Amino acid sequence: MTDDELRTAVMKVDLLLKRRQALWETPRNLALILTAIAAIAGLIGFKLANQPQQIVVQLQQPLAVKVQ
Repeated sequence: MTDDELRTAVMKVDLLLKRRQALWETPRNLALILTAIAAIAGLIGFKLANQPQQIVVQLQQPLAVKVQ
């Protein structure tokens, strides 16, 4: 093989590799973004659910007692 043929063969293999990598690049990036969003949403939900509950006390009039 001459140098030109070898360079051409290496370029073809390189292009094939780059095409295969590019095929999975977008779905992988979308999966990473969705995973990050789900993790953040889960953390926010966890923090909101763990806040102390507020106890509300309603003061009402005492019951009338009948004396016989």
